Amino acid sequence: MRVLLEFGADPNSTALFDDATGQVPPLWRAAELKLWGVCLVLLEKGANSEFKTKQGRVIRDLLRDTEREFPSEGYSTQGHYDRLKQVLR
Repeated sequence: MRVLLEFGADPNSTALFDDATGQVPPLWRAAELKLWGVCLVLLEKGANSEFKTKQGRVIRDLLRDTEREFPSEGYSTQGHYDRLKQVLR
């Protein structure tokens, strides 16, 4: 992700992953996948943290939804998650 952004990828471009949610940017998709470190990189590169889905949801909503189910496996760490919450306040 970092390399793509360094070479000019738009952190706010959108793509359709789900008809119900509609077009979403990489930040939303990374948050859905609980890739908190990727979310941080996207925000550092200018991703819009206020992007709203068709239902009016923002990334903070996803963080609240997953507050009790922090993934202990995978690419994200508790540190990334906690830092992301701080950045989005």
